Amino acid sequence: MILNNNKKDYQQQKVAPLKGVIFLELKKENGDVLNEDALMEFCLDAAAQDVEIEGNFATIIVECNDFYSFVENLKQQNYKFVSADLEYIPEHFVEIKQKDNLEKMKKLADMLRDDEDILNIWTNCKNY
Repeated sequence: MILNNNKKDYQQQKVAPLKGVIFLELKKENGDVLNEDALMEFCLDAAAQDVEIEGNFATIIVECNDFYSFVENLKQQNYKFVSADLEYIPEHFVEIKQKDNLEKMKKLADMLRDDEDILNIWTNCKNY
């Protein structure tokens, strides 16, 4: 991140912006199998930023301002949710190449997860 003295510029530079992440099973609540093309069309019409379909699941990324209305629209269509949360999605990922540093990273993450005061952790480490 490039820092300068202009506070407004600094606030606009985000390392990991908050996004809505929706994870769906490709079935509706009534058991009907979901048509992938219909889901893609729905997501594009509803201004989703990204849609990935893998196996029987879909991951949808939306702007945080659109998240709650997007989820409500999916609920009205009886989509089957696995999860729907706001998450920090890194714009740049790094790979930890040294095995001992990767182990330290994992240990730190485990320690943070074990702390009852910490609700969530996010990382930009792609091999974590």
